[in-house]
Amino acid sequence: MKQKIKDIAAGIPKMKVFAFYVAALAFTDLVPQIGAIDAMGTQWLYLAIINVLGLAAIWLCGCKDLKPLHNKVFVALGLLFLFCLLSVFSAVNRVESLVVGSRYLVSFGVIFLIYQLGDTDNRYMMRALGWAMSLVCMVSSLQILGILFYKVQSAGHGLINLEGIISADLTLNQGNKNFAASDLLQKIPFVFILLFGDDKKGRIAGYVSLLFTLCTILILNTRSTYVGMGLLIVLVNIFLITRWWRTRAYDFSLVFFNVLFVAGFFAANAWLVHITRHQHKQKYANVIERAETIGNSGQSADRRLLMWGQAWDYVKKHPFTGCGIGNWKITAITYDRYLLEDYRIAKHTHNDFMEMAAETGVAGGAAYIVLFGLLLFILVRTMNRNRAGGWQDANLVVLALLTSLLMYIIDAFLNFPGERPCNQVNLAIAIGLIATLPTAFFKQPTKTTSKFILPLMGAMGLLLVFTSGLIYKSMRMQGKISSDYWLQSPRLGPDFVASGLGSFPDLTELCLPVNYIKARYYLLGNRESEGFNILYNDKNPNPAIGLREGLLAEYWASKAKYDSSLPYAKISVDKLPLCRSYMRVLAYGCIALKDSMALRKYFPPIIKATYGTKAVGNWRNYAAAYYECTGNKTATNAIIDSALAAFPAQPYLLKYKNVLKDFVPGGKPADTALAQQPASPDDVAYQKLQTKAKEFFKAQKYDQAMACFRQAASLKPKEYSNYENMGLLCLVKKEYAQSGIYFKKVIDAKAFENGKSEYYYAEALISMKQMEEGCGYAAIAVARGFPGAQELKAKYCK
Repeated sequence: MKQKIKDIAAGIPKMKVFAFYVAALAFTDLVPQIGAIDAMGTQWLYLAIINVLGLAAIWLCGCKDLKPLHNKVFVALGLLFLFCLLSVFSAVNRVESLVVGSRYLVSFGVIFLIYQLGDTDNRYMMRALGWAMSLVCMVSSLQILGILFYKVQSAGHGLINLEGIISADLTLNQGNKNFAASDLLQKIPFVFILLFGDDKKGRIAGYVSLLFTLCTILILNTRSTYVGMGLLIVLVNIFLITRWWRTRAYDFSLVFFNVLFVAGFFAANAWLVHITRHQHKQKYANVIERAETIGNSGQSADRRLLMWGQAWDYVKKHPFTGCGIGNWKITAITYDRYLLEDYRIAKHTHNDFMEMAAETGVAGGAAYIVLFGLLLFILVRTMNRNRAGGWQDANLVVLALLTSLLMYIIDAFLNFPGERPCNQVNLAIAIGLIATLPTAFFKQPTKTTSKFILPLMGAMGLLLVFTSGLIYKSMRMQGKISSDYWLQSPRLGPDFVASGLGSFPDLTELCLPVNYIKARYYLLGNRESEGFNILYNDKNPNPAIGLREGLLAEYWASKAKYDSSLPYAKISVDKLPLCRSYMRVLAYGCIALKDSMALRKYFPPIIKATYGTKAVGNWRNYAAAYYECTGNKTATNAIIDSALAAFPAQPYLLKYKNVLKDFVPGGKPADTALAQQPASPDDVAYQKLQTKAKEFFKAQKYDQAMACFRQAASLKPKEYSNYENMGLLCLVKKEYAQSGIYFKKVIDAKAFENGKSEYYYAEALISMKQMEEGCGYAAIAVARGFPGAQELKAKYCK
């Protein structure tokens, strides 16, 4: 039987193996989360599996005469991997280095297989690549445009939260809209193989795919892809003009391509102009308005420049070792202490070249730049040599590889595609094919590589499937505890969470130490000894985030043992000052122990680091906590006067100062004075609107009730009960799509934990026959104990 399988496989041509493999790679874009907190967990596992299948196909098909690995491209890759390996020894968290390193090795596996199977001189292989990329671009674009059209139509004549729809719903499996747009832009060059080739069916498919893909990229509205698209259009026009000049052949490709781009541009811009008129808040721009902001300094640009400066500063201080591959996310916390709110960690520098240098040292960063420089040199050199003759489409393949590589470089300069599987697939295909160029075009004599390489790659592939499986398993559990972990009384059991998370990786996607998440579940599950054993004895995977000290401070504060809590609270706030849970525990401890010096030490820097209403809130909390701690009205008034100097005539501060005249301390720490503030005119108007809305609802005057809730929401946008009520009104009126928008807004904000929004969102989805998603939210409502959720799930979810 085994021999029969080998005989059958041996009859399969190498080019068909290549075609199936690149098709599987291209479809990485369509691999969903399948329960994981992020789709990349599933996608890395998928890539590891198809790599093993690709190696098995090489062995079964008898393709044992492997190309040599002393190719210059593989030498450059080997040098880069060497510096990555050396950086592990200086890493704060070596387990995280192994996690990130395993993903790089999966990408290397793709490069190896493309190099061994691919042949840029084989038209069948190149067309197979073009068809695969064209089909995936078409499917992805239709999905994105279809979702947007559905969401806009569901809103009817109501206001549209366009920014929310595009940021949350149009990312597909890419994480965010920037990645979705850049991934499509990196795939477009491979469509050129069909678009400008000699196959008529391929040309038609290429033009249709390109039109939809261009519209999608323009609608996603990301400036980095606009820059890349501009360069892409220039390079393609140069190529087409040069080809026409050399051949003098009558070819409409130049005209068709530019007409197609103009049509896509006007179609996308016209649709955005139309729907932006109805958006809830005028945040989302049309194509022209967004393009005009390229080069403008703003919050996004300033933040990028700051992160680049931080990475450069670290490189100057650690030029030889770096912080260890995958460890910048930990190191960056020390730079961003007064920029990070709660646990919103800036995991990347938004520049892969700077990040590689910071993680592996100057030598590693230089090796990364040299790799891309070598790839560009090979492409330019190959294109120049092809002028002398050879296969007529040789330069077309070089154009596809060159433009795809340049699109990746632009993205890597402004974002972090090194983390995302889909972007890495695009890069790996380009590198693997570029590595074949010298032998494909110039037929230089080569020797086959060692016979041990294939078994070695197979063993590595199986190991990567195992590690990727562990990461995926952990990410599934992270998805389950994403909202449960923050509850004061988590619903999931500690043993269930501990077994699901495992010990590899040891950081979550939020960079929280996995072992300390387990410890919190143990502490709240009345298994203190196991929790303390972890907190006191386990190695800290991310000491910079202060979670260990924060948990200990929180636990002892819950037992009213503030003398034990306060020292840990101070350490946690030192590490992450803008984490509200850390500051709250610190304030309670300072009030209980009358430690006014600590309040004076910690609050002013935090206030200085915040702006607007957040700064006002911190001033107010500082004054309230200080008065509770000391009872000194004069000193507290001085704090309020300092706040009023920064925010003149701020009503909440003035009201607090008036309340303070007759206030006696002794209530709930840090809150009593605030609770006695008189109602503002907005509060009075808000309460009247609430009363009217409820009266209209009882009288079944749903349109009037909706108008009142909308006005109330405009007065207090953060009061999510208004959106919940508007969702209920739409549900009563059987406007299921619109009700879903309101309930999803509440769910995404994590405003409530009672399962109410999840229950009614499930009802809306089930009414629209979206059974799978509806049953998912019904399950959440059941887990949160909302009345009727169990019956809903039992009735519709088998």
